[in-house]
Amino acid sequence: MELKKFTKAELRIKLESHWKWLGKKSEGERADLRSANLSFADLRSANLRFADLSSANLDFSAYPLWCGTKNVKLDLKIIYQLCAHICVVDNDSKEFAEIKEKLMVHALKSHRAQDLGLE
Repeated sequence: MELKKFTKAELRIKLESHWKWLGKKSEGERADLRSANLSFADLRSANLRFADLSSANLDFSAYPLWCGTKNVKLDLKIIYQLCAHICVVDNDSKEFAEIKEKLMVHALKSHRAQDLGLE
């Protein structure tokens, strides 16, 4: 499947339109980023709530870890990748060890598992 490519300007416009849509559903439009090539995109300040990122490539992007990703639509590929990244965090607590054990089955399905040293 060919991934959609956006210039920085095109992505900014799409995210601004999404921001308007979040504020007033009658303005702007929901971000449809399905199958988008967002690798290396800086999404740190992007409000992605309710955006559709199914089948998007987020490799090497700055995925935002704040409430702006609440209700973002992700496919399992990205969920597995997020699990893998959690499993390589350095934390010595017993609670984290339990979390890591439960996530590892999913983390190993990530296309980045080998790169992260999980295999």
